[in-house]
Amino acid sequence: MKKSKILAIAFGLALGLGSAFAQNTMLYVKGGTFQMGSEDSADKDAPLHTVTVSDFYISKYKVSLSEYGELTGKWPFNYNNIDGWKGSNVSYSEVPAFGISWYEAIAYCNQLSVAEGLTPCYAVDGSKDKVTYGLPFYKSNENFMTSCSGIIDGKITCDWNANGYRLPTEAEWEYAARGGIYKSTYKFAGSNLYKDVCNKEGPYKMGKKKANAIGIHDMNMGPEWCWDLYSSSYYSKSDGSVNPHGPDKGDIREVYINYSSVKRETRVQRGGDYCNDETGLNSRVYSRRCDVPEKFEILVGPTEYTFRLVRNAK
Repeated sequence: MKKSKILAIAFGLALGLGSAFAQNTMLYVKGGTFQMGSEDSADKDAPLHTVTVSDFYISKYKVSLSEYGELTGKWPFNYNNIDGWKGSNVSYSEVPAFGISWYEAIAYCNQLSVAEGLTPCYAVDGSKDKVTYGLPFYKSNENFMTSCSGIIDGKITCDWNANGYRLPTEAEWEYAARGGIYKSTYKFAGSNLYKDVCNKEGPYKMGKKKANAIGIHDMNMGPEWCWDLYSSSYYSKSDGSVNPHGPDKGDIREVYINYSSVKRETRVQRGGDYCNDETGLNSRVYSRRCDVPEKFEILVGPTEYTFRLVRNAK
């Protein structure tokens, strides 16, 4: 997206034309120390270890479809033709932006930061503009067949002192899901019963199920991107860490893009599965998963590959 379009969006916000952006309240999370992971789960969720995070703000809901589309000028593939939506009078502000790759998520964060006059967090090879304006927001037929989007090529870094929007770190996400200083002992973000926090009724609307102790909704309703590279062995090395940002190198996954096999580092996803498991076994507050950053799965429905926002509280 060009700078001129970002400025036009910012102008629209000033006139009150972009009300969708104001919908997603940022909730304050008081920092603290907590036990991250699980002592009795699969290797990828263990061991239980001590982590400290600083104060931050996190969005009450996932980024909505209207927020994403109005800011970027692009819409996820098949966004208006999901089974069950037709004739249901669902507003795009009620459902999450789904089918979003990690690259698209960080580009959105930078674009929203610029639109609101904040300092963007993400850069590639030292240039924040290359993230903000450089990603080709497209999903061609070829890329759709492999469920992958364009990439941001280069070394991606985060300015942790910037006041703009970013993705949560894995530690921030889990700390918030567990209720922060309230130290909830629930299996899920707000309850021990999966049905209390997971909306199985389509079309999927946000905020219809129980919030957690902080007031955050829908943290166990499908994969949300986090900043961190994913490593199955990282937890064994991060005990006692303060504001961890993940490992320097991520586990490699082989994927097919445009009919070719490529190997990519993976990024963390939190939030579990898609409300299709009555037990929610893979959707608990500590459950980890991952995928390659250009992946944007849309095969199951509108809960796939979503994201929510974080900002520093200082």
